[in-house]
Amino acid sequence: MSQEKQLPLKENIIELACPSHGGLIREMADKYGIPASEMLELSASLNPLGSPFDHPLGGLDLDSLLEHAMERFGQYPDNRYLEFRKAAARFLDNGLSVENIVPGNGSCEIIRLVAEAIVDQGDIVLIPHPTFAEYEQQCNVAGADVRYIGQDDIFDLSDDVLGGAKILFVCNPNNPTGKLHKREDILSLAKKCVSNNTLLFVDEAFIELADDPSQTITDTVIDNDHLFILRSLTKDFAIPGVRLGFGVASKTIANALNIARLSWNLGSIPEVTWKVVATVRILWHHARPLKMTVIILLSASQ
Repeated sequence: MSQEKQLPLKENIIELACPSHGGLIREMADKYGIPASEMLELSASLNPLGSPFDHPLGGLDLDSLLEHAMERFGQYPDNRYLEFRKAAARFLDNGLSVENIVPGNGSCEIIRLVAEAIVDQGDIVLIPHPTFAEYEQQCNVAGADVRYIGQDDIFDLSDDVLGGAKILFVCNPNNPTGKLHKREDILSLAKKCVSNNTLLFVDEAFIELADDPSQTITDTVIDNDHLFILRSLTKDFAIPGVRLGFGVASKTIANALNIARLSWNLGSIPEVTWKVVATVRILWHHARPLKMTVIILLSASQ
Protein backbone atom coordinates (compact mmCIF):
# COMPACT_ATOMS: atom_id res chain seq x y z
CA MET A 1 0.00 0.00 0.00
CA SER A 2 1.39 3.42 -0.97
CA GLN A 3 2.09 6.10 1.60
CA GLU A 4 -0.67 8.29 0.11
CA LYS A 5 -3.24 5.54 0.63
CA GLN A 6 -2.27 5.36 4.29
CA LEU A 7 -3.01 9.03 4.91
CA PRO A 8 -6.21 9.64 6.89
CA LEU A 9 -7.42 12.08 4.22
CA LYS A 10 -10.24 12.03 1.71
CA GLU A 11 -9.08 11.16 -1.78
CA ASN A 12 -10.23 14.51 -3.19
CA ILE A 13 -8.14 16.32 -0.55
CA ILE A 14 -5.01 14.31 -1.39
CA GLU A 15 -5.40 15.28 -5.04
CA LEU A 16 -5.81 19.01 -4.35
CA ALA A 17 -3.33 21.58 -5.66
CA CYS A 18 -3.07 25.23 -4.71
CA PRO A 19 -5.07 27.48 -7.04
CA SER A 20 -3.30 30.07 -9.13
CA HIS A 21 -4.24 33.69 -8.49
CA GLY A 22 -2.77 37.11 -7.77
CA GLY A 23 -1.85 38.85 -4.54
CA LEU A 24 1.30 36.78 -4.00
CA ILE A 25 3.76 39.66 -3.70
CA ARG A 26 5.61 38.22 -0.68
CA GLU A 27 5.92 34.81 -2.33
CA MET A 28 7.32 36.42 -5.48
CA ALA A 29 9.70 38.55 -3.40
CA ASP A 30 11.07 35.40 -1.76
CA LYS A 31 11.28 33.57 -5.07
CA TYR A 32 13.24 36.27 -6.91
CA GLY A 33 15.14 37.75 -3.96
CA ILE A 34 13.64 41.20 -4.38
CA PRO A 35 12.33 43.15 -1.36
CA ALA A 36 8.54 43.40 -1.47
CA SER A 37 8.88 47.15 -0.87
CA GLU A 38 10.65 47.45 -4.24
CA MET A 39 8.01 45.53 -6.19
CA LEU A 40 4.98 46.99 -7.94
CA GLU A 41 1.87 44.87 -7.31
CA LEU A 42 -0.14 44.46 -10.53
CA SER A 43 -1.56 40.98 -9.94
CA ALA A 44 -4.36 42.04 -7.55
CA SER A 45 -7.30 44.04 -8.90
CA LEU A 46 -7.92 46.66 -6.23
CA ASN A 47 -9.45 50.11 -6.16
CA PRO A 48 -6.80 52.20 -7.98
CA LEU A 49 -7.59 55.25 -5.87
CA GLY A 50 -6.60 53.49 -2.67
CA SER A 51 -8.52 53.02 0.56
CA PRO A 52 -10.83 55.55 2.26
CA PHE A 53 -8.09 55.96 4.85
CA ASP A 54 -5.95 57.55 2.13
CA HIS A 55 -8.46 60.35 1.50
CA PRO A 56 -8.96 63.13 4.08
CA LEU A 57 -12.48 63.85 2.77
CA GLY A 58 -13.55 60.51 4.18
CA GLY A 59 -12.84 61.64 7.71
CA LEU A 60 -11.66 58.16 8.71
CA ASP A 61 -9.07 57.88 11.48
CA LEU A 62 -7.15 54.59 11.40
CA ASP A 63 -5.63 55.11 14.85
CA SER A 64 -9.06 55.69 16.36
CA LEU A 65 -10.40 52.59 14.64
CA LEU A 66 -7.62 50.38 15.97
CA GLU A 67 -8.04 51.83 19.45
CA HIS A 68 -11.74 50.95 19.34
CA ALA A 69 -10.94 47.42 18.11
CA MET A 70 -8.41 46.95 20.92
CA GLU A 71 -11.12 47.63 23.48
CA ARG A 72 -12.63 44.30 22.35
CA PHE A 73 -9.44 42.23 22.41
CA GLY A 74 -10.38 40.72 25.77
CA GLN A 75 -13.78 39.52 24.55
CA TYR A 76 -15.01 36.93 22.12
CA PRO A 77 -16.77 38.58 19.18
CA ASP A 78 -20.56 38.66 19.17
CA ASN A 79 -21.12 35.72 16.80
CA ARG A 80 -24.32 37.32 15.52
CA TYR A 81 -22.22 40.16 14.03
CA LEU A 82 -25.24 42.43 14.11
CA GLU A 83 -23.19 45.63 13.69
CA PHE A 84 -21.39 44.17 10.68
CA ARG A 85 -24.61 42.94 9.09
CA LYS A 86 -26.45 46.20 9.72
CA ALA A 87 -23.57 48.09 8.09
CA ALA A 88 -23.70 45.75 5.07
CA ALA A 89 -27.45 46.24 4.68
CA ARG A 90 -27.02 50.02 4.88
CA PHE A 91 -24.21 49.87 2.35
CA LEU A 92 -26.41 47.99 -0.14
CA ASP A 93 -29.26 50.43 0.55
CA ASN A 94 -31.89 48.41 -1.29
CA GLY A 95 -34.38 47.30 1.32
CA LEU A 96 -32.51 44.27 2.64
CA SER A 97 -32.03 43.66 6.36
CA VAL A 98 -29.51 42.02 8.67
CA GLU A 99 -31.41 38.76 8.11
CA ASN A 100 -30.23 38.71 4.49
CA ILE A 101 -26.53 39.10 5.31
CA VAL A 102 -23.89 36.39 5.91
CA PRO A 103 -20.57 37.80 7.21
CA GLY A 104 -17.34 36.25 6.01
CA ASN A 105 -13.58 36.40 6.42
CA GLY A 106 -13.11 37.34 2.78
CA SER A 107 -14.57 35.80 -0.38
CA CYS A 108 -12.84 32.44 -0.12
CA GLU A 109 -14.40 31.55 3.21
CA ILE A 110 -17.87 32.39 1.92
CA ILE A 111 -17.37 30.33 -1.25
CA ARG A 112 -16.31 27.36 0.87
CA LEU A 113 -19.26 27.83 3.22
CA VAL A 114 -21.74 27.69 0.35
CA ALA A 115 -20.01 24.67 -1.21
CA GLU A 116 -19.96 22.78 2.10
CA ALA A 117 -23.60 23.60 2.80
CA ILE A 118 -24.94 22.56 -0.62
CA VAL A 119 -22.58 20.14 -2.38
CA ASP A 120 -22.50 16.41 -1.63
CA GLN A 121 -19.73 14.11 -2.86
CA GLY A 122 -20.01 13.77 -6.63
CA ASP A 123 -22.53 16.58 -7.14
CA ILE A 124 -22.05 18.53 -10.36
CA VAL A 125 -21.16 22.23 -10.25
CA LEU A 126 -20.86 24.38 -13.35
CA ILE A 127 -18.02 26.89 -13.61
CA PRO A 128 -17.55 29.17 -16.65
CA HIS A 129 -13.96 29.45 -17.84
CA PRO A 130 -11.87 31.54 -17.42
CA THR A 131 -12.90 32.86 -14.02
CA PHE A 132 -11.87 33.08 -10.35
CA ALA A 133 -9.97 29.92 -9.40
CA GLU A 134 -11.40 29.67 -5.88
CA TYR A 135 -14.79 28.38 -7.10
CA GLU A 136 -13.10 25.24 -8.38
CA GLN A 137 -10.84 24.93 -5.34
CA GLN A 138 -13.56 25.16 -2.73
CA CYS A 139 -15.91 22.86 -4.65
CA ASN A 140 -13.11 20.32 -4.99
CA VAL A 141 -12.65 20.44 -1.22
CA ALA A 142 -16.35 19.56 -0.92
CA GLY A 143 -15.89 16.64 -3.33
CA ALA A 144 -17.83 18.13 -6.23
CA ASP A 145 -17.73 17.00 -9.85
CA VAL A 146 -16.57 20.25 -11.46
CA ARG A 147 -17.76 20.79 -15.03
CA TYR A 148 -16.48 23.68 -17.12
CA ILE A 149 -18.52 25.72 -19.57
CA GLY A 150 -17.55 28.61 -21.83
CA GLN A 151 -18.20 32.18 -20.71
CA ASP A 152 -20.27 32.65 -23.87
CA ASP A 153 -22.47 29.65 -23.00
CA ILE A 154 -23.75 30.85 -19.61
CA PHE A 155 -27.13 32.00 -20.88
CA ASP A 156 -27.65 29.14 -23.34
CA LEU A 157 -27.48 26.18 -20.96
CA SER A 158 -30.14 23.56 -21.57
CA ASP A 159 -32.46 22.43 -18.81
CA ASP A 160 -30.80 19.01 -18.92
CA VAL A 161 -27.38 20.52 -18.20
CA LEU A 162 -28.59 23.07 -15.67
CA GLY A 163 -30.93 20.64 -13.94
CA GLY A 164 -28.09 18.21 -13.36
CA ALA A 165 -26.03 20.75 -11.43
CA LYS A 166 -26.23 21.80 -7.79
CA ILE A 167 -24.54 25.20 -8.34
CA LEU A 168 -23.86 27.48 -11.29
CA PHE A 169 -21.17 30.09 -10.62
CA VAL A 170 -21.30 33.43 -12.45
CA CYS A 171 -18.79 36.18 -11.73
CA ASN A 172 -20.24 39.58 -12.64
CA PRO A 173 -18.17 41.44 -13.66
CA ASN A 174 -16.02 38.46 -14.48
CA ASN A 175 -12.55 38.04 -13.04
CA PRO A 176 -10.22 38.21 -14.99
CA THR A 177 -11.95 39.32 -18.20
CA GLY A 178 -13.93 42.24 -16.77
CA LYS A 179 -17.08 41.30 -18.69
CA LEU A 180 -20.17 42.82 -17.04
CA HIS A 181 -23.45 41.05 -17.77
CA LYS A 182 -26.68 43.00 -17.88
CA ARG A 183 -28.99 42.81 -14.89
CA GLU A 184 -31.90 41.53 -17.00
CA ASP A 185 -29.79 38.68 -18.37
CA ILE A 186 -28.71 37.54 -14.89
CA LEU A 187 -32.29 37.77 -13.63
CA SER A 188 -33.50 35.65 -16.55
CA LEU A 189 -30.84 33.08 -15.69
CA ALA A 190 -31.91 33.18 -12.03
CA LYS A 191 -35.47 32.24 -13.01
CA LYS A 192 -34.13 29.37 -15.07
CA CYS A 193 -32.09 28.15 -12.10
CA VAL A 194 -35.16 28.20 -9.86
CA SER A 195 -37.10 26.01 -12.29
CA ASN A 196 -34.19 23.54 -12.37
CA ASN A 197 -33.58 23.54 -8.58
CA THR A 198 -30.04 24.87 -9.10
CA LEU A 199 -28.38 27.49 -6.94
CA LEU A 200 -27.14 30.51 -8.89
CA PHE A 201 -24.03 31.85 -7.17
CA VAL A 202 -23.34 35.38 -8.43
CA ASP A 203 -19.99 36.87 -7.46
CA GLU A 204 -20.28 40.66 -7.45
CA ALA A 205 -16.88 41.27 -5.85
CA PHE A 206 -15.95 43.88 -8.46
CA ILE A 207 -19.34 45.39 -9.26
CA GLU A 208 -18.74 48.60 -7.27
CA LEU A 209 -15.71 49.21 -9.52
CA ALA A 210 -17.62 48.46 -12.74
CA ASP A 211 -18.82 51.08 -15.20
CA ASP A 212 -22.41 50.47 -14.10
CA PRO A 213 -22.81 49.15 -10.53
CA SER A 214 -26.60 49.35 -10.94
CA GLN A 215 -26.41 45.98 -12.72
CA THR A 216 -26.31 44.36 -9.28
CA ILE A 217 -29.14 41.96 -8.43
CA THR A 218 -28.72 41.95 -4.63
CA ASP A 219 -32.22 43.39 -4.22
CA THR A 220 -33.82 40.28 -5.76
CA VAL A 221 -32.76 37.70 -3.15
CA ILE A 222 -35.73 38.39 -0.88
CA ASP A 223 -38.04 35.81 -2.45
CA ASN A 224 -35.48 33.56 -4.17
CA ASP A 225 -34.03 30.62 -2.23
CA HIS A 226 -31.96 29.59 -5.27
CA LEU A 227 -29.86 32.76 -5.45
CA PHE A 228 -26.72 33.67 -3.49
CA ILE A 229 -24.67 36.80 -4.09
CA LEU A 230 -21.11 37.38 -2.92
CA ARG A 231 -19.76 40.83 -2.14
CA SER A 232 -16.10 41.48 -1.38
CA LEU A 233 -14.99 44.60 0.46
CA THR A 234 -11.26 44.25 -0.08
CA LYS A 235 -11.50 45.21 -3.76
CA ASP A 236 -13.83 48.19 -3.32
CA PHE A 237 -11.85 49.70 -0.48
CA ALA A 238 -8.33 48.45 -1.34
CA ILE A 239 -7.83 46.73 2.03
CA PRO A 240 -7.00 43.11 1.11
CA GLY A 241 -4.99 42.65 4.30
CA VAL A 242 -8.22 42.97 6.30
CA ARG A 243 -10.24 39.96 5.21
CA LEU A 244 -13.79 41.19 4.72
CA GLY A 245 -16.76 40.06 2.69
CA PHE A 246 -20.39 39.12 2.99
CA GLY A 247 -23.01 37.03 1.28
CA VAL A 248 -26.53 38.15 0.38
CA ALA A 249 -29.39 35.67 0.30
CA SER A 250 -33.02 35.10 1.22
CA LYS A 251 -33.70 35.06 4.95
CA THR A 252 -34.13 31.29 4.88
CA ILE A 253 -30.80 30.62 3.13
CA ALA A 254 -28.91 33.32 5.05
CA ASN A 255 -30.15 31.94 8.38
CA ALA A 256 -29.03 28.41 7.48
CA LEU A 257 -25.60 29.62 6.39
CA ASN A 258 -25.16 31.79 9.48
CA ILE A 259 -25.80 28.71 11.60
CA ALA A 260 -23.40 26.60 9.51
CA ARG A 261 -20.54 29.11 9.21
CA LEU A 262 -17.54 29.02 11.52
CA SER A 263 -18.21 30.58 14.90
CA TRP A 264 -16.37 33.86 15.50
CA ASN A 265 -15.17 33.97 11.89
CA LEU A 266 -14.40 37.70 12.18
CA GLY A 267 -12.10 39.25 14.76
CA SER A 268 -12.53 42.67 16.30
CA ILE A 269 -10.30 44.52 13.79
CA PRO A 270 -12.15 43.50 10.59
CA GLU A 271 -15.54 43.89 12.28
CA VAL A 272 -14.81 47.43 13.45
CA THR A 273 -13.09 48.29 10.15
CA TRP A 274 -16.17 47.40 8.14
CA LYS A 275 -18.50 49.22 10.50
CA VAL A 276 -16.44 52.38 10.00
CA VAL A 277 -15.77 52.03 6.28
CA ALA A 278 -19.43 51.25 5.53
CA THR A 279 -20.40 54.72 6.77
CA VAL A 280 -18.84 55.99 3.57
CA ARG A 281 -20.59 55.93 0.23
CA ILE A 282 -18.23 55.94 -2.72
CA LEU A 283 -19.32 57.56 -5.96
CA TRP A 284 -17.13 56.94 -8.98
CA HIS A 285 -17.06 59.34 -11.86
CA HIS A 286 -15.59 57.96 -15.08
CA ALA A 287 -14.32 59.99 -17.98
CA ARG A 288 -14.36 58.39 -21.42
CA PRO A 289 -12.95 56.03 -22.38
CA LEU A 290 -10.84 54.74 -19.47
CA LYS A 291 -9.70 57.70 -17.41
CA MET A 292 -11.06 57.84 -13.85
CA THR A 293 -11.41 61.18 -12.13
CA VAL A 294 -12.02 62.12 -8.53
CA ILE A 295 -13.40 60.09 -5.69
CA ILE A 296 -16.13 61.68 -3.64
CA LEU A 297 -16.76 60.41 -0.14
CA LEU A 298 -20.10 61.21 1.38
CA SER A 299 -21.73 60.16 4.61
CA ALA A 300 -24.13 57.29 4.00
CA SER A 301 -26.63 59.13 6.14
CA GLN A 302 -26.92 61.98 3.67
